[in-house]
Amino acid sequence: MITPSPLTSPVRVLLVIVMLFSSGEFLFGKGLPRILIIGDSVSMGYTKGVVQLLEGKADVQRPDANCGATFIGLRDLDKWLDGRSWDVIHFNFGLHDLRYCFNSDPYQMKNAAGEFPTAETGAPRTPIGAYEANLRQLVGRLKATGARLIWGNTTPVGQYHNGYEPALVDAYNRVAARVMEEEGVAVNDLNAVIAANIRDLHGNDHVHPNYKGARELAKAVAAAVTAALRNPIQPKR
Repeated sequence: MITPSPLTSPVRVLLVIVMLFSSGEFLFGKGLPRILIIGDSVSMGYTKGVVQLLEGKADVQRPDANCGATFIGLRDLDKWLDGRSWDVIHFNFGLHDLRYCFNSDPYQMKNAAGEFPTAETGAPRTPIGAYEANLRQLVGRLKATGARLIWGNTTPVGQYHNGYEPALVDAYNRVAARVMEEEGVAVNDLNAVIAANIRDLHGNDHVHPNYKGARELAKAVAAAVTAALRNPIQPKR
């Protein structure tokens, strides 16, 4: 009779399997749905809140960067996806596209005098037609991941500040809404969250939400992600 070694004993093997599953390390890191948040500094402000709200329910990640404008997204998206499988991707581009620049140079945010451009002296970093085209390319590449997609629209600008023009937010959001409707992508109306109480939820720069605003956005994002995880329908290819 051959006595099983301690390492090959059926009981030991079963115990190892149970430990792997209970620890959550057997599949996909912690065994939780993988969530990727892509966005600018506004999203950087609410991601921590989303992580806290979905603790134990989802593994929430974001690139270690301000994702900026759509042309940055087209350049760096593969790096952000990191070759991983994602269950839900919540994404936004807008503020860095609509911000004014000088001389049609998307990296010239100030002139020699240190002044920021306005509608009279500058132009959006990404013209609205190019913004639409870039979004369509980004959505196509994101759909190819097989993840459920959620578009978070751009939050309000309370008043002109350092090249950010309030009216442009609405114009760019309308374009994005049309793209998402045509592409079958769910929309998370983050703009409405802040606009409903902008005086209480905006910071002093009239662009970034304050702590309370970031928490409200985190709640909206966590709710949208939770709903997407419950929806078995995969995005259209």
